[in-house]
Amino acid sequence: MATSPQANPTRPVREVPADLHYSVWMLRDAPGRSLAQLLLLVVVILLLSWSGMSRPTVILLAMAFFLTTWRHWFPARYELGPSGIVESTWWGSRRVAWSLIARWKPYRTGVLLFPDFDERPLAVWRSRWLPWNLHRQQLLDILEFYVPPPRPTAAS
Repeated sequence: MATSPQANPTRPVREVPADLHYSVWMLRDAPGRSLAQLLLLVVVILLLSWSGMSRPTVILLAMAFFLTTWRHWFPARYELGPSGIVESTWWGSRRVAWSLIARWKPYRTGVLLFPDFDERPLAVWRSRWLPWNLHRQQLLDILEFYVPPPRPTAAS
């Protein structure tokens, strides 16, 4: 007589979270913050131009400042599912597989994704920012499901 498999009571079965699709555009979602950043950029550019720098240098620096804050000016679409995270912008898409994310750290407006367990101060330069907009709990549930907790090391 065959027996039916029974669930292990010590290990709860977790349901696969639903895929999450959302868009973020800081001009729309946080207009006050975007306006403050734009005013700061304008003030810095004006100070640079009044400091006696050459016009081409000021234009080059203004373009660099603008490009480094691109997330405020252009919309982005995020899709989280079984294959990973897909970020789509007007110039293309980028997919990050779950296996490439070693750990994550939540903040007030989003989560920082790290490719390794390095916790030195400069590790943030290799990280990837994922804003959650109005989907905080859904995003955290997905991360908890797909990104396993770190394994303790011998030094821990």
